[in-house]
Amino acid sequence: MTQTHAQLQQLVLEHLALTDMSNDEKSQIAEQAVDVLSKRVFVDLVPALSEEDRFVLRDMLSDGELSDEEMEAFLRDILPRYADVVRASVEAFFAEMRSALAQTSGADSEPTA
Repeated sequence: MTQTHAQLQQLVLEHLALTDMSNDEKSQIAEQAVDVLSKRVFVDLVPALSEEDRFVLRDMLSDGELSDEEMEAFLRDILPRYADVVRASVEAFFAEMRSALAQTSGADSEPTA
């Protein structure tokens, strides 16, 4: 996930086509989506780590000084399928978000009793 936070926010806005929202609402949703997406990618990558690599990563994280770039470099170095896992995570995330938005907008347009 070598993209910057701002680039990821723009990607979220493009993929979800949030056209009927204010800029503040779009920004807030994009920020939350990027946070969720980053966590999801991390969760999807962890099972691919060996037990030893999990301990190394845990120690790196517990120091509290690990930047996103350093963590990504570590994961890229030890996971040959890093890019594939990230791509699959991102695609699944956007598919779920589009589905949720479609359900929400469909529910909004249904008449109430």
